[in-house]
Parts: sequence; structure tokens; C-alpha cells
Amino acid sequence: MLRRLSAVVLAVAIVVPACASKNLEEIAGLVVSYGEASRTAAGDVTVANYDEPTGLVRDVSGSLNVAEASLNYAAALLETGAQPERAARVIAAVLEQQDRAEGSPTYGLFRWTGRAGAVYSANATLYLAPALAHLARELSDGGGVVGDLLGGSVQAALDGLLANPTGATDGFAAGMYAGAVCTLGDAAGDARGPEAGRETIAAWLKQVSRAGLISAPSPTYDALRIGGLRWAWQFAADDEAKGEAEMALQVCYRDLLSRYDANAGMVGGPVLAAYPADYNGDPGVARSLLAADLTSALERLPEAVPLAMYFALAEYELGDALVALVDGREAPGEVRTRIPSVEDPLVEVASSCTWASDLSTMGTMSGPVSRWSIPVLMTFDLPRRQGSYFYAPDIEGHVQSVQAGSLALCSFTFDGVGVADRKQVRVRGVLGCVPEVDTVLVNGVEWIGEPAAVGSSGTIVLQRGSSFLGVKILETGAPGGRSEAKPGILTHIGEGDDRSVVLEVYGRQEDYSLRKPVHNVRVGLLIETSPAAEWEDLAAFARHISSRRVRQTTKNVNERAPELEDQGNPLHRHDPKSRAEMRFITRAEHTMQLRDEELPLGLAEDMSARAILSRTLPVELSPKYLWASPGLNLDVGGSLSEALGQ
Repeated sequence: MLRRLSAVVLAVAIVVPACASKNLEEIAGLVVSYGEASRTAAGDVTVANYDEPTGLVRDVSGSLNVAEASLNYAAALLETGAQPERAARVIAAVLEQQDRAEGSPTYGLFRWTGRAGAVYSANATLYLAPALAHLARELSDGGGVVGDLLGGSVQAALDGLLANPTGATDGFAAGMYAGAVCTLGDAAGDARGPEAGRETIAAWLKQVSRAGLISAPSPTYDALRIGGLRWAWQFAADDEAKGEAEMALQVCYRDLLSRYDANAGMVGGPVLAAYPADYNGDPGVARSLLAADLTSALERLPEAVPLAMYFALAEYELGDALVALVDGREAPGEVRTRIPSVEDPLVEVASSCTWASDLSTMGTMSGPVSRWSIPVLMTFDLPRRQGSYFYAPDIEGHVQSVQAGSLALCSFTFDGVGVADRKQVRVRGVLGCVPEVDTVLVNGVEWIGEPAAVGSSGTIVLQRGSSFLGVKILETGAPGGRSEAKPGILTHIGEGDDRSVVLEVYGRQEDYSLRKPVHNVRVGLLIETSPAAEWEDLAAFARHISSRRVRQTTKNVNERAPELEDQGNPLHRHDPKSRAEMRFITRAEHTMQLRDEELPLGLAEDMSARAILSRTLPVELSPKYLWASPGLNLDVGGSLSEALGQ
């Protein structure tokens, strides 16, 4: 079987021209090089990414990855015409990882990895489905045993996904599912696939017009959603379905490209669930997507993981209007998104704001944050480690932010502090790698590089590429609480070229336990970036940051709660009640207001309910907005076709 498959792969590699994305040839070459590279495994043993004994390919963690790496690597070998015998070996090895047991609940699905005991997974199958369908189309023209082998695998994979559908509310996976069933259905000649893709995208579009993307921006997940939609567009059931897939792609691309920093090769904005490449500037999934069509992204892709083929193999090309969001950006712009409550579209569950210029980006979010969230992210025009970011490394919390351009006020709040493993709580700012940072000023004085305490209202400024970055520590701690310790510590973390300048800002710094937990522990920050060319020097920018004043207040507000009162006789529930009969809820209200007559900027939040009460901005926003950006403006229930100008 392997010999027959090798012969077919060799013939196809010689005669089949590449017909896909603009930069497929370059990306396929990078993926082939990835397979030839080696890495250090446990015990300091050097192993190749392509594992000859198993025929599978290792991912960046060293696992023999079936879903993301192996079949996409085989597709790259086919496109470049390199090592057809190896391509055949990989294909055969991957097909062995598919559940072909009749009657199995996971029939047709693939494993994530080649590890013994790895489970069959619908999600894993989404990642390799486009490569599987692509290889089946390319290698099955001659029919015979090879055609039957691949055709049977494609049909089984389609059956498996149709039996384990992904819904429109399942985040980025909905787009991947639509793409997978469309391309598998085309390769198998089974109309059920494209029809399922049509239904998924139609439901997704309705959801988007009602509630947006229902998740904070994530470069990795946003890219995977787009990647799936590209396949759904290419193999849509008919012109109507293709039009809906195009509409979905327009929404997603306009959001993503409006936040893209071409000089950094990164997508700006906060990240709800982050992978390292989303914030540290390493090549990642988002850059792999954009490299398929944008020269600026390809130039920042010195290497590519096999998953890059998931994007590069699709034939979709960016139109001029989408490219102009990156190459034609004449002035800085803001991308604002909001997730409304299902019950009341005027109530905000979460939101984000990303400011993008030709030198840098700044993005902040409001909503719940975990230890895997990057609620504040800035990107700069640097050759490496282009991101500066803030996150909560200890426990989950909540953040409310208000941002205008490259200036933001952020209020982090944490509950249950002071007990068990939650004795300390802080916000960490990774400001920049030492090789790219020449001078850091603390309160206007040059930092000598040793750990330094920074008090409330203290400032830290440094240069990042062609921009200056400044941070001012605002109020910290529990309401009414007092601490003699300065809340900030400027220090270093890491080694070698990855040694970073880090600012730790504590809401509670003491490491002893309390008798009972403390709630509403805050960390407040003012963060601002500015082009370095607009200032005489770094010291001048430091004086500017120091001069920024923010007025903050915290107060308890009592509100009557009739729903908690004893209603007694239902016929008399509206009768007047005495003070003793009334019930009240006490909530903690916190306000932040920039003291600048020329720049109205502030917020009011209910810390008890973790809800934003109001924001003061220099721009007026619709109370029902979902997107407000250069590329897309849409309100709850609005027409997507009108918003896209279609």
C-alpha cells in the first residue's frame, strides 16, 4: 500500500501546479524546512521534527501531532515536490490514526497525537480536514487503491463531523467546522457537507448581528475562524452560500486587519485566552494566516509551523478594500467592540478598544480576566519581542478600562484575597526585553537595573522602537485599607536575550494569611504611548506622564431591593412598607476621571456586580454598538449587509 501511495504522490508532485493563496510556494517551503529541523527533547536528546519511525511530525511542544502538524506537512511536501516517499509515509501514518470501527461513537474522527491511548476528537479532525480533502483531490484522480483509500477516509471524516456537529455559539470552532464539512463534502462528492456548512454560517451570521463575536479578541482563535471560513467560501454549496461565507469573512477580516500592526507583524488588542505568540512577537497562527496574502506578514515569518498550510492551501484572496485597511492606513484608528447582555442589549458584559497607528498599537479590555488573559497589550516597531503587556499572574479577576487613542485608565479588581493561595495579588507588566531597552526612568530618574520600589503615583517610562511607553501607578489595595509598602516593584525576569524589564503592581503584597478574605482589592494604572519624535527626549515624556492627574473615588451605595422583601398578601404587595420591612443591597461604586479639560476620559464601575456603569469618552458611541471601527460599524440587531456596504 505504501509503495503504491508513494508512486502516486511522486507523479502528482511532478505535474500538479500549486493553485491556492498568493504566497503558498514560500510558505510550503518554510513548512518543509520545519520538518528537517531538530529540537532538544527530554534528557538533552536531539530529535528531528519529522519522526522517521512513526512517520508523524512533532509540534512546537515536541508531541507527535496528528491534527495540526503531520498531514499539513505532507501537503507542503506535495506542493514543493520534495521527498514524495516521505509524504506518502506521513499520509499513511495519519490515516492509521483515524477511527474506522463501524458503530463507534467517534467513527471517522482522528486523534490529536500519536501517543498511545490518545482519544479520537472532533476538534482534532477540524484541523486536518482541509489538508485531508486537498490531498484526496490531488491524489485520487487516478482512482484505484489509492483513490479508494483516501476517498474512504474523507467520507468517514465527514460522517464523523456530521455526527458531532459544532454550533454557531461554539466560538472560533464554528468557522472551522463550516470549512471542514464543506471541503470534505466536496472531496467526497457528498452534498451534506456543504449544506451543513451553509447552515452553520447562516446561524453564525444571525448570532453576530445580535451579539457580536461573543468573545474578546484572540489573534490565534480569530485566525483559525477565518481559516475555516476561507474553506467554506471555496467549497460553498452554491452562490448564495458563497455570498454568506464572503460576508462572514468580511466581518472577521475587517475586525482583524484593523488591529494589525504591519511593522511588528502582530495583531494588536487584548487577548482573552492567549498563546505566547499572541503577545511576545514570535511567529504564530495569526501571522501564518496573514502571510498567506500580505507581504508584510510573510517578511516577518522566518519559519512556519505546518499549520500554516491550513491557511495557505485555500484559494481565497484578500480584496483591495481589505488590503487597504493595512497598507492604506493614513491615520490612527480605534477598533471598539462590545459584547451585550442577552437579556438587555444596553448592558455590557465585556468590551475592548484597540488603537492602531503606523508605529504602534494599544489595546485594552473590560470584563473577566484569567491568568491566561492579556487584558492590556501594546505592539511596537521592533525586530523581536514587539509586545509590551499587562496581565494578572496570580488569580482570576476583573478589569474595567476606558481608552482614548493611546491613553488608557485601567482598574483591576480581585476578590477572595488574603487567604490560602490567594494571599498576594498583583498585576504584572512585561515592558520590554533588555536588549531592546536602553534607558528606563523611574520617577524621572534613570533606573540602575536593581529591584526598585515604586510608590503610588510613581511613573515608569522607556522607549519601545519609535515610541515612548509610560505607566503611572494609581490607587491600589482594598477600599479603606492602608499599607506602608510601596505597591510597585520594578525588576527583571528571565535570562539572556529574553531577560525582560518587569513592573509588579500589588493590590496586596503581604504574604501572611488573614482571618477572612478581602474583596474589591484594586490595582489602578494609567498607561500611555506616544511617538518619540513628538518629544524632546525621554525625560520630557516622563514629566508629561507625571503631570497626568486622575481623580478616584470609592463609596458604598445602598439600593432598595423589593424582590428580597416579604411580599405577604399578594393583593397588598404594592402597599407602602415601613423602613424595617424594606430590604437594601449595598454596592461598592468606584470612579476614575482624568483631570484634563481637553480630554474627557473616565469610568464609573459597580465593583460588587463587576459591571460598568458609565464611561466618559471624547467620542460618542451608540448605546447598542457591537463594532465601532474604520472597517466596520454595527449595532445590535443591525444589518450586516448594510454595515459591510453590500
